[in-house]
Amino acid sequence: MHWIKRSAIARVRLLRLRWKSRRGSNRQILRRRFVLVLGPVAVAVGFALAFPSRAKGACELTGIDLVSDACALVGIPDLPSRTERLTWEQDSKRSCEGLERYLKRYPEGAFSSEARLKLASAVEVADHDWTSFRRVRKSYVGLPETPFRDDRAAGADAYARAREDAKLNICEPVTASERLAQVEEITGIPRCRVFQGGRACSLDYRVTCLMKAKRLRRTCL
Repeated sequence: MHWIKRSAIARVRLLRLRWKSRRGSNRQILRRRFVLVLGPVAVAVGFALAFPSRAKGACELTGIDLVSDACALVGIPDLPSRTERLTWEQDSKRSCEGLERYLKRYPEGAFSSEARLKLASAVEVADHDWTSFRRVRKSYVGLPETPFRDDRAAGADAYARAREDAKLNICEPVTASERLAQVEEITGIPRCRVFQGGRACSLDYRVTCLMKAKRLRRTCL
């Protein structure tokens, strides 16, 4: 039994030694990380405070966001705060609306000039998919060049001419991103009368145009 007790004590001692060794190793790792991370921060901030004329360049030279944030925190001018920098990184990659939000929040911010430049060079890009919508118009067709034998034929002619007029003129796309899909419905009451020994009709009509368009998106490059 005595040897079992000695073996257990030896194992406990061995585990303690291993734990201490790992603890010391972890401390060394943390110390190294601390030096690697905060070392450049301390050097850059110290240089910036010692040489104010070169402060901005010194804080931006490393390209480390933490250094720039620290410089802004101690009052180095023309540098964005951490909140502003994160806002810019989030909004500038999304859309023109994101840039507008940034300028609304930071009108004189560190990235305001770049944001205004991107907004000024914005372009409109059409989506790949077509969207359908209806447009209602009113128009008029007068009397035809030749008469018809009765009001029924003259009225049918007025509707036919109204449909052609709508297709060529009234339902014409108003932007480059639109196109006419179909002239759907024409309504109105023909006004018929005697014309050159026959009957002819004019028509004040209302037309429903089925249009298709590609939605335009503003893109800020």
